[in-house]
Amino acid sequence: MYQRLECVALRTIKYSDRSSILVAYSRQMGRVGLLIAAGKGAAASRVRALTMPMSSFECVASITPGRELFHIKDVRPDDGAMSPGYGSLDPVRSAVGFFMADFLSAVLREPMADEPLFGGVRAIARYLAGRESRGLANVHIAALASLTVPLGIEPDVATWRHGRFLDLREGRFTVSPPAGHSDYLDQRGSQMAWLLSRMTLRNARFYRFSREERNEILRELLRYYTLHGYKVGNLVSVDILRDVF
Repeated sequence: MYQRLECVALRTIKYSDRSSILVAYSRQMGRVGLLIAAGKGAAASRVRALTMPMSSFECVASITPGRELFHIKDVRPDDGAMSPGYGSLDPVRSAVGFFMADFLSAVLREPMADEPLFGGVRAIARYLAGRESRGLANVHIAALASLTVPLGIEPDVATWRHGRFLDLREGRFTVSPPAGHSDYLDQRGSQMAWLLSRMTLRNARFYRFSREERNEILRELLRYYTLHGYKVGNLVSVDILRDVF
């Protein structure tokens, strides 16, 4: 059975001398494994160019019940993206794209459709494929903060008040530091967490962070995800971001 899929590419893994596995997140099926040609021909090179990490694309997949890998054909760029990939000649865009692909590969594990989550992931891919350069240094922060909503782990911002502490385990703001554990943010960090809840890809350029603040925010966001069951504590791409920003 053939089915058209709307996807965001995450990573490519060598499968054999003739094929590679493209791990992607799709609107119709969630996380999928797609078989693509590993040759040097023009057709194979075109597919690889269209399926770089964090590229948004469409394809037709041959779905066989009981199998986890699907052959694909008719690969084309997402109509909503201005260009395929995230700009290999732009070191900042490339660093953010590499990190986001690394992060999402660890977070998006379920082979089932999730429309709000796919929408959030594709919005990130489209932003990286666009021409907007302002705010690129904050895109990964905005992305991680916004994805907590479709993943169902967003902090309860209704409990925020000035001077409160964010309990990272419970995802809520408290009058005093939680008893029994140290996984919380102090008052300054808690206020920053509240500000991040208002951050989007569109307004990320208006947020001004120093290098130290940006690294601190990323560290705490990854800690938050880790505490909520996602294995993102040792992503090698984090070091690349720190070098760029």
